[in-house]
Amino acid sequence: MLPVYGTRAYMAAQDVRDKARWPQLDEHERLMARSCERIDRWDHDEDPGDAAVPGETNAPRGETPTTPAPVGQPPAPASAPEPDAGPVPAQRSAAATAEQARREACTDPERRFDFPDLLDDLEVTFGPGWELGAWLTPEAQGVLQLRLDSEPVGWTAPLPDGPWGQAGWIACLYQPDGARLLVDTLSRPRTLPTADLALDAILRAHQTRAASAR
Repeated sequence: MLPVYGTRAYMAAQDVRDKARWPQLDEHERLMARSCERIDRWDHDEDPGDAAVPGETNAPRGETPTTPAPVGQPPAPASAPEPDAGPVPAQRSAAATAEQARREACTDPERRFDFPDLLDDLEVTFGPGWELGAWLTPEAQGVLQLRLDSEPVGWTAPLPDGPWGQAGWIACLYQPDGARLLVDTLSRPRTLPTADLALDAILRAHQTRAASAR
């Protein structure tokens, strides 16, 4: 019974409203005026579901309305793209570090560190006139120079891991026009496990060159 009472109350409220709006009309005329008003509203009003809401913009269902930029203000600048942080810069840095280490190891130690601080006699092991030069500075740690009759013959220096392979000691032989680095079959710096083996390689290269010059 509740829906019936609600309908009756709604109709009674409409009658009261219509009597206040059109006091000069009788009940039948008020009913006709109410019907005409409802039909006119259906013909001209928008769909209630699409009615505009204050502060909102009508947009198709399922889409988010776009808020226009305030008048007189430029649009916000687009954020700049982030720089690449891929592996390429790291690879370039590693290659540059390796090249710097190779250049330092292949540079004449007398140009880098001046005349050797220490000279050891190698007559017992290498023969008469042979000496071993060394330096005391921390930068020259591991660098040794082989000398014969007070003239430099070659040197060895430690070289870290790099494109040439594993870490080790390289062997460089002095020549009249500079120096020659002993390389492997792939033309990479030949690295040896110890400084003694590198000095032996320098001695053999010097002996081979001397024999070919005769």
